[in-house]
Amino acid sequence: FISTYIRLLQEKDKSVLEQYQRLGRGLTKLSDASEQIAELNKKLAVQKVAVGEKTTACEALLEEISARTTQAKEKQQMALAKGTEIEEQNAVIAVEKEDAETALSAALPALEEARKALQSLDRNHITEIRSFAKPPNAVQKVCETVVILRGAKEISWKSAKEMMANPNFLSSLMN
Repeated sequence: FISTYIRLLQEKDKSVLEQYQRLGRGLTKLSDASEQIAELNKKLAVQKVAVGEKTTACEALLEEISARTTQAKEKQQMALAKGTEIEEQNAVIAVEKEDAETALSAALPALEEARKALQSLDRNHITEIRSFAKPPNAVQKVCETVVILRGAKEISWKSAKEMMANPNFLSSLMN
């Protein structure tokens, strides 16, 4: 009976020793795991800060992109509006250009006729017109118009006579 008891005690002792060693290894593993978790938590904290900073930077970048997109859309709308306005102005300009060309083609023969009439004038004709104390109304109006075109300050028959007194008056009219 005692030998059986000793054998059972030794088996139990061996079993307890194995469990003890097993628990020791388990505790070592838990301790190692706890250290690794602590290190990982430290890394995680650092990475959380980095992620937080990058998240903030990304949010700021997204806000900037959004603002610039809004500005670009506004500028695009303004450009479209300006484009439409320019098209309308181009249409008006085309009509005015056509009207001006029509008026010019109608005025060119009259200009050529005036040039020929001007070439037929000589200094004696101008002297005769200057000699009038009170010229005919049509002559006075034509002379005053020439005074206006020449940019004189005073528009009168007197200033017209002074202008015609210039020896280069006829040649200046042809140019």
